[in-house]
Amino acid sequence: MDVQMAPGCTQQDQARVYSAVLEACLANAPHCDSFMVWEFTDKYSWLCPADGPQPCAKAPNLLDASYKPKPAFTALQSVLSKPPAAAGIKADAPN
Repeated sequence: MDVQMAPGCTQQDQARVYSAVLEACLANAPHCDSFMVWEFTDKYSWLCPADGPQPCAKAPNLLDASYKPKPAFTALQSVLSKPPAAAGIKADAPN
Protein backbone atom coordinates (compact mmCIF):
# COMPACT_ATOMS: atom_id res chain seq x y z
CA MET A 1 0.00 0.00 0.00
CA ASP A 2 0.92 3.62 -0.20
CA VAL A 3 -0.93 6.64 1.12
CA GLN A 4 -0.96 9.54 -1.31
CA MET A 5 -1.00 13.03 0.10
CA ALA A 6 -4.03 14.97 -1.13
CA PRO A 7 -4.13 18.77 -1.00
CA GLY A 8 -4.52 19.83 2.63
CA CYS A 9 -3.33 16.47 3.96
CA THR A 10 -0.55 16.55 6.53
CA GLN A 11 2.12 13.96 7.19
CA GLN A 12 0.36 13.27 10.49
CA ASP A 13 -2.85 12.50 8.55
CA GLN A 14 -0.86 10.11 6.37
CA ALA A 15 0.63 8.47 9.48
CA ARG A 16 -2.85 7.96 10.96
CA VAL A 17 -4.01 6.18 7.80
CA TYR A 18 -0.98 3.89 7.67
CA SER A 19 -1.27 2.98 11.36
CA ALA A 20 -5.07 2.49 11.22
CA VAL A 21 -4.72 0.02 8.34
CA LEU A 22 -1.93 -1.88 10.11
CA GLU A 23 -3.95 -1.99 13.34
CA ALA A 24 -6.98 -3.29 11.41
CA CYS A 25 -4.82 -5.99 9.84
CA LEU A 26 -3.41 -7.06 13.20
CA ALA A 27 -6.87 -7.09 14.75
CA ASN A 28 -8.07 -9.46 12.03
CA ALA A 29 -5.29 -12.01 12.16
CA PRO A 30 -5.10 -14.66 10.80
CA HIS A 31 -7.30 -13.40 7.98
CA CYS A 32 -4.89 -10.54 7.36
CA ASP A 33 -1.45 -12.10 7.41
CA SER A 34 0.71 -9.47 5.72
CA PHE A 35 1.14 -5.74 5.37
CA MET A 36 2.97 -4.59 2.26
CA VAL A 37 4.08 -1.16 1.13
CA TRP A 38 4.80 -0.50 -2.55
CA GLU A 39 8.03 1.40 -2.09
CA PHE A 40 9.97 2.87 0.78
CA THR A 41 11.15 6.29 -0.42
CA ASP A 42 9.41 9.15 -2.17
CA LYS A 43 12.58 9.65 -4.23
CA TYR A 44 11.72 6.77 -6.57
CA SER A 45 7.95 6.58 -6.17
CA TRP A 46 5.91 5.83 -9.25
CA LEU A 47 3.81 8.83 -8.19
CA CYS A 48 6.83 11.15 -8.04
CA PRO A 49 8.66 11.19 -11.36
CA ALA A 50 12.31 12.25 -11.18
CA ASP A 51 11.71 15.03 -13.68
CA GLY A 52 8.63 16.26 -11.80
CA PRO A 53 8.41 18.92 -9.12
CA GLN A 54 10.36 18.19 -5.94
CA PRO A 55 9.50 17.56 -3.25
CA CYS A 56 6.73 15.42 -4.63
CA ALA A 57 3.32 16.67 -3.51
CA LYS A 58 1.81 13.17 -3.30
CA ALA A 59 4.72 11.82 -1.20
CA PRO A 60 3.11 8.39 -0.59
CA ASN A 61 5.89 6.46 1.13
CA LEU A 62 7.38 5.93 4.58
CA LEU A 63 10.66 7.74 3.86
CA ASP A 64 11.05 11.11 2.19
CA ALA A 65 13.22 11.68 -0.89
CA SER A 66 16.28 12.09 1.36
CA TYR A 67 15.57 8.71 3.00
CA LYS A 68 14.52 10.35 6.26
CA PRO A 69 11.69 8.62 8.15
CA LYS A 70 8.36 10.41 7.94
CA PRO A 71 5.72 10.32 10.71
CA ALA A 72 4.13 7.30 8.97
CA PHE A 73 7.33 5.30 9.53
CA THR A 74 7.40 6.00 13.25
CA ALA A 75 3.63 5.41 13.50
CA LEU A 76 4.08 1.89 12.10
CA GLN A 77 7.01 1.30 14.46
CA SER A 78 4.78 2.33 17.35
CA VAL A 79 2.00 -0.07 16.33
CA LEU A 80 4.44 -2.94 15.88
CA SER A 81 6.15 -2.31 19.23
CA LYS A 82 2.92 -2.77 21.21
CA PRO A 83 2.25 -6.05 23.01
CA PRO A 84 -0.14 -8.23 20.95
CA ALA A 85 -3.27 -7.42 22.99
CA ALA A 86 -2.58 -3.68 22.84
CA ALA A 87 -2.01 -3.93 19.08
CA GLY A 88 -5.43 -5.54 18.63
CA ILE A 89 -4.18 -9.09 18.03
CA LYS A 90 -6.64 -11.68 19.26
CA ALA A 91 -5.30 -14.05 21.91
CA ASP A 92 -6.52 -17.10 20.00
CA ALA A 93 -4.91 -16.07 16.71
CA PRO A 94 -2.35 -18.65 15.53
CA ASN A 95 1.29 -17.60 15.30
